[in-house]
Amino acid sequence: MPRVLLALTIAAWMATAGSAAAAPEAPLPGHLGFDAGPNSPVTVGNAPKAIAVGDLNGDGHLDFATANTGSNSITPVYGNGFGGFTAGTPVDSGAAPESIVLADFDGDTRLDIAVANRADDTVWVLLQDEGGDFSPLEPIPSGGDAPAAIAVGKLDDNNSPDLVVANSGADTAGSIGVTVLLNEGAGFSPPEGGSMPSNFAPGVLLDDFDEDGELDLYVTGGVLRLGQGDGTFGAAAQVAFTGGRLRVVSGDVDGDGHRDLVAPGAAAGTTSATMVLLGTGGGGFHLEEDSLLEGGQQFYPSAVAIARFNADPYGDLLATRPTPGPGGGGADTAGTARVFLGDDDGGLSSTNVDGPWTTGLGPNAVAVGDFDEDGRPDFVVANSFPTSVNTVSVLLNTTPWPVLQFPTGDVAEMGNWAVNTISGFATLNIQNAGGDALRVRRTEFGGSNPDEFFKTFDSCTGMSIPPEGFCAINVRFSPTVASPRSATLRLFDNTVAGSHTAFLSGVGTAATGGGGGPGPQGPAGPAGPAGPAGSQGTPGTNGTRGVNGTDGRSGATGPQGAAGPQGATGPRGPAGRNATVRCRPRRSRSGNVKVTCTVRFASRVARSSVRVRLVRGRTVYGTARRTVRRGRVAIRVRARSRMQHARYRLLLTFVDRKGRATTVSQRVQVGR
Repeated sequence: MPRVLLALTIAAWMATAGSAAAAPEAPLPGHLGFDAGPNSPVTVGNAPKAIAVGDLNGDGHLDFATANTGSNSITPVYGNGFGGFTAGTPVDSGAAPESIVLADFDGDTRLDIAVANRADDTVWVLLQDEGGDFSPLEPIPSGGDAPAAIAVGKLDDNNSPDLVVANSGADTAGSIGVTVLLNEGAGFSPPEGGSMPSNFAPGVLLDDFDEDGELDLYVTGGVLRLGQGDGTFGAAAQVAFTGGRLRVVSGDVDGDGHRDLVAPGAAAGTTSATMVLLGTGGGGFHLEEDSLLEGGQQFYPSAVAIARFNADPYGDLLATRPTPGPGGGGADTAGTARVFLGDDDGGLSSTNVDGPWTTGLGPNAVAVGDFDEDGRPDFVVANSFPTSVNTVSVLLNTTPWPVLQFPTGDVAEMGNWAVNTISGFATLNIQNAGGDALRVRRTEFGGSNPDEFFKTFDSCTGMSIPPEGFCAINVRFSPTVASPRSATLRLFDNTVAGSHTAFLSGVGTAATGGGGGPGPQGPAGPAGPAGPAGSQGTPGTNGTRGVNGTDGRSGATGPQGAAGPQGATGPRGPAGRNATVRCRPRRSRSGNVKVTCTVRFASRVARSSVRVRLVRGRTVYGTARRTVRRGRVAIRVRARSRMQHARYRLLLTFVDRKGRATTVSQRVQVGR
């Protein structure tokens, strides 16, 4: 592998930049990591059967609440923003609370709690007051027997959160049903027609599957009803039979922007395969079947959730399960959690994925949130078997993610330019300050005047930028109107945020006469036409004819006419280059390749730093920075991977003291 030494010979008024740290080894594909929170597990009530996440006390940090079946109570638990939690005072609920949701039911900006109580067929809504205490409204009949699940969402036009309850037993008409409870401000009431019948309804979820802005209802068992926007739902459509699968969740598994469904295989189901229902965006689904495998064995989860746990664009499936006791019985040791990574085909795989991670006994419910506020999704697990268990495990995400930064700022000011001319370029420098490879999938101009800005160089889009690596985008400006102009350049990437925005501005000025900037002066216009000839002088008067008289002389010619106007100025010449770079490689006796480059600028603009990158195709082989003293600098670039004998591109980015950057490039042949 050749070692490349770059010796830059630069004019005395130029300086170059500081040194870059060597990039760490990129993490293995599929690498994930979770660590227990600082005070995990957290003690709550007995047998916490369900868990919901939200900011209960309004301090900006995520909290959670558990529905404790074994102690008929609810426990609010408050987060500190660093992954630590403190349990609050337990609140009484109905008998055997089975499912829990959080929402602002009374419109006072504070989160309230609603639970479905399996043993007394009721729904309790507990409103939070200014002091953080919870007080229940009158119990609401669930409309059936043994309510097992509850979901919350805005179903009509009064902008208040409503409830949907799934009963696992028969309703008053003798069949299993799903009840909608509309929030009318002073209380909850079912819509006309009562409960909706269902053949199998222990679970419900609300999501906008047809992308019309109204929430739709999915009932475990494979039934989808599209929301009408008035608290009612359309006719039932059988999506796929998922009988026996209590744990069905929605999310974007294949990264296409449409909501999908995942129904993990269960021992009591019709098949052990996991059903992945890929949404089409119009309320339709395409069924895929997969298997959740752990060590070649089928993985039957007790609780599931979908989130984007690593730096790819696909939703991943988090699944927990108890550890089987002797002979395959109930859990007698700590349970486990595992992540199955999604892909663009809706597949879910644990191949090359770290884990599993330890939870408490009998993990029965899971919820996702960023509890330590580092931008990565963490999760909490309610441990509920046997009924004496009363803990919640907190697992914080330590997976390396890329971090996109603009080291010289996210603003490009182009200056003043005449209408219908093209500016010089401004450089947006981008650095990956994270622990995994940064990928910019595409860029998009937006804002007020997007058509007046354009890219002329992009070493970011489609590239894999390693940790501590750099790339750059050059932008030019061509105003069409004499006024201030602006635009944005949005980068769609694989960071936690998913995109970043740079801000572009420039001022269009009125066009003026004369030649254009660094281009040659246009040719002069043709000379104006000659003025008209002067009038003929008046003939002289004949003298008296004498014997020898002669004719009088002619009058003098009139003066020359004035010159015609100057012709129009010729067209603006092309913009000249503001810098040139020449490189000459040589091989030393030790076999190293030494490349000497000379850089010359057209104008004497003060420079303070230079960054050097050696690239070939989409691979950056080395980066370096230095500060120039006395006009000369030698930079050694150690290649990060084996280099071939081939042509490479040497990119030199000069940054002045105001943070403005200029990039020039030169092809370099390394080796023979």
